[in-house]
Amino acid sequence: MLMQNGGDAGRARKPGRWRKVAKSFQIDRPPEGVSFRQTEQGWQLAAVTRSPAAILHVLFFAVWLAMTALLTFRALFGEAKVDPLQAWLLVPLWLASLLLAVWAVLALFGHVGVCFDKTNDTGFVFTGLGYLRWKQAFVGAEILSIETTEARLHSNWGMLKEITLRREAGDIHLGMNLSGRRRRYLVNALNFLLD
Repeated sequence: MLMQNGGDAGRARKPGRWRKVAKSFQIDRPPEGVSFRQTEQGWQLAAVTRSPAAILHVLFFAVWLAMTALLTFRALFGEAKVDPLQAWLLVPLWLASLLLAVWAVLALFGHVGVCFDKTNDTGFVFTGLGYLRWKQAFVGAEILSIETTEARLHSNWGMLKEITLRREAGDIHLGMNLSGRRRRYLVNALNFLLD
């Protein structure tokens, strides 16, 4: 079942800003790995990206790194003469290894969330690790809808889902690595809070 504007029937609905929130949703009961806190000027929602799939990411990275190290050792130290072309072909492998390392660390220790300031109706979406975050700002009045959509990236393990904040200035996507339970809580919380 759905409620309008977090269940507050006294508020007038703004055109194009219909919010879908599950009737059973309780903002003060986040699932494990999700935090919600009120601040002086607004609120902050955050969720860890750690999930069972993160273990697969780390295992894949470990195998990739072992193979890259073995190929590097054989190319540089296995023969008396080093082929320059072979040595240069190792550079893309190590660059890919660096990207996979970042991916594995974010899968294990990353956070995704939203900070919002009610006083000026602005906020930002963040994804990252500690203070190393990617941020994208938005204005609350610009958000038309918040929903779960199919991710732009696809996986061999199944369809990936992400949270999409729809706006005319361009959609904001977050939470592709979240578990379904955490993603559902964030979608309901954002719809409830951004009325």
